[in-house]
Amino acid sequence: MQRILLISHEVSRTGAPMVVLHFARWLRREHPAVGIDVLAVKGGALADEFRAVADRYTEWTVPMPASRSILMRIVRKVMRSLGLNREPSAAEAKDSMLVEIAGRNYDVVLANSLASIPVGVRVKSLSLVAPVLIAFVHELAMVTRQVLPDLAAHAQHVDRFWAASQLVQQVLVEQCGISKDHIDVQYECARLQDMSNGSLLGPDPDILHVGGAGSVVLRKGYDLFIQVARWVKVNHPELKVCFTWVGKVSAYDQPLIEHDLEHAGLKEMVEFIGERSDPAPIYGSFDVFLLPSREDPFPLVCIEVGAMGKPIVCFEGATGTAEVLRQGGGMIVPYLDVEAMGRAVVDYARDPERRAKDGELNRVQFANFGPDQQCPLMWQRITAAWEASKP
Repeated sequence: MQRILLISHEVSRTGAPMVVLHFARWLRREHPAVGIDVLAVKGGALADEFRAVADRYTEWTVPMPASRSILMRIVRKVMRSLGLNREPSAAEAKDSMLVEIAGRNYDVVLANSLASIPVGVRVKSLSLVAPVLIAFVHELAMVTRQVLPDLAAHAQHVDRFWAASQLVQQVLVEQCGISKDHIDVQYECARLQDMSNGSLLGPDPDILHVGGAGSVVLRKGYDLFIQVARWVKVNHPELKVCFTWVGKVSAYDQPLIEHDLEHAGLKEMVEFIGERSDPAPIYGSFDVFLLPSREDPFPLVCIEVGAMGKPIVCFEGATGTAEVLRQGGGMIVPYLDVEAMGRAVVDYARDPERRAKDGELNRVQFANFGPDQQCPLMWQRITAAWEASKP
């Protein structure tokens, strides 16, 4: 194999882009002879990190035209109407970019996340020698309906699907009609750090520090995180507990959060601290981690905090993380049951021995999801798919 194209729907500091960045770095280190190109459907904060590891990094965007005077705009419009000066549309310009990229004759194209799949299919169709197309799906049913409701129509062009968890595989089979034999369960990976004694926030050791993380969107359940904190305060005012959420908060959502915290009397108990380029020290200060997501295939933050020895509480049927926690290491509570999640917090606050036991089990379990553990599996699957495609 000589060259691989990695397509990322964006290069933000979020789960799916981070996974493909980890893989690109591992591939560069372990198989330096393999050429690595990256196509970002949309840019983001990790662009420079992708540029550093790729032979070619391309953002699939069309630059905005330079501002022109009113007279020049009129002249160009008249010339276009006469057929004397026709500039390509944005869609035509973007398709030309794909034609150029497809001409590089990749052996394998890895379309990372749902939004990348149509782009990968297009690159494959434009290539003289069709590459092996692998689709790495990190999304569950709700996001699939939002982002790529016609996934089944694209599936016939995909040589192999990777599902980020068994729960994702179930969605692909039962709701998208993709054969289970066509899917590999390929778990995600995250950087593993031992920050079990870290405490950037420095809370009182007598206070239970409950963490949450993710972009502040409804799917991540940040509103449920607030409701859990309120339930704990109302029903167990004797307990010393603080709640901290790490993740990007939009200018639109910030006032809503502040409104809720003030009216619920939680300003001294709950804090949303925004996005951090290196959140590990903050994660290290958590005693318990809540995953109140309504839908979250296999969030990297759970790998990170789990490997640090933190117990995790999540909703049943909402996340692939439960596939690990069924062996222990946390609590799986009924879907959207805020009271049950609050009781789990109370139980951990009152039982430090259980907290330590579950945390230690997670330290062992989630050590299996670092780049050095999962990236070799990705490479094995890529090379197997490539070998199988040969006549």
